[in-house]
Amino acid sequence: MITDNRFRLWMYQQPFVNALYGRISIVKRFLMSRFPLTGELPQQPFFVIGAARSGNTLLRAILANSEQLVIPPESYALGNIVRVWQRLNFLEWEELVRVVLGAFASHDEFYTWDLDLKELYQQLNGLPESDKNLATCLSMLFFSYRDRHQPYATRWGDKTPLNSEYLPWLNLVFPQAQYIHIVRDGRDCVASMMRAGFQGGDLQLAALEWQGGGGNNLRVGGQ
Repeated sequence: MITDNRFRLWMYQQPFVNALYGRISIVKRFLMSRFPLTGELPQQPFFVIGAARSGNTLLRAILANSEQLVIPPESYALGNIVRVWQRLNFLEWEELVRVVLGAFASHDEFYTWDLDLKELYQQLNGLPESDKNLATCLSMLFFSYRDRHQPYATRWGDKTPLNSEYLPWLNLVFPQAQYIHIVRDGRDCVASMMRAGFQGGDLQLAALEWQGGGGNNLRVGGQ
């Protein structure tokens, strides 16, 4: 007669039981061990948004002259990483951190940040459980750029026209963030796009881009 303890030991040694236990663990992590999108931050970020060729770059240059503000080069991974985080939230924290940092590092223009992510990766892995959220992860990434390029800054911002398409997702991560929305006359903006070769010189596509990013129809958090 097999005792209870021996039976449990025998069960756990069976391949099908190990496979089933592994799948149950994954489901449990997916349903229960979820890291939040937002969290407490010492300073809330700000976002310069609007259609391309609206003067966003000029405003970035003006704001960056302040020692208290830092705005890295455009970060095309920021908006989409929110949805990636939601899909992969069943991963362990270390794996999620690799996904976030990898999304930025893999972009063709990330070299303009001139930033080594190895030290940041170690710092993020050492965070207490209460700080393990996407907002803290992204803020530490932007502050790493601050530490290297503008160490006196106390607040970070972002100037990426593409983020105009991701405002509802950004609002989930940074519900207290501030937005500077630049609206340039649509005729001037589209004409500038055409001269610069945006949208392959297609007038209709350029007009639609202005409407989506520079018009008055932008909404944040359903407002």
